[in-house]
Amino acid sequence: ETQDAKSLRLLEEKMCADPKKLLAERVKELRKVKDPDSPQICTDVREDFPLFEFVCEVSLRRKSENFCPYISWSHPPLRVLEGDRLAAITLNIPTFCFPDMDIVEPVKKMKTETYCFVFTDLQAQNKFGYCRRFLPASKSDPPEKRFPVVYCMVTKLRSFETFSKIFDHVVKLRDFSS
Repeated sequence: ETQDAKSLRLLEEKMCADPKKLLAERVKELRKVKDPDSPQICTDVREDFPLFEFVCEVSLRRKSENFCPYISWSHPPLRVLEGDRLAAITLNIPTFCFPDMDIVEPVKKMKTETYCFVFTDLQAQNKFGYCRRFLPASKSDPPEKRFPVVYCMVTKLRSFETFSKIFDHVVKLRDFSS
């Protein structure tokens, strides 16, 4: 068994058990990296940080002749965030998830994309938005054209690799349940 396969198996076991333990162990691994300029280093992680502050699913809906991104599901629910500093960020998330909404069209197949954006507030504090864009499973055979969906997690943590692996697992669970 290769080191990568072993790491992935351990990651999946840990994800099913306790996400906080997974994050703590990942932070320990990242701190072992010698290169301080490495994009994988989480220098601002503390034990009291949640894994994420906000998670959502962004979908597209028709608005006159165009399509408009909107948050179709979130945790915590959007109504809970009113007046919160995070509320300002959530207003912009759909646009960041679909920066190319002017050219997005329904498709039968597409390659899954994982990407990140950064919000910087007036106090120079960063929040990272990790996104996974994918095409939801089709219930018809042959598959009909459909629009992609984006999962987005907003966090103070900087670890693209970790969130990419979490998205791998989440999308597998979604496909399994549908």
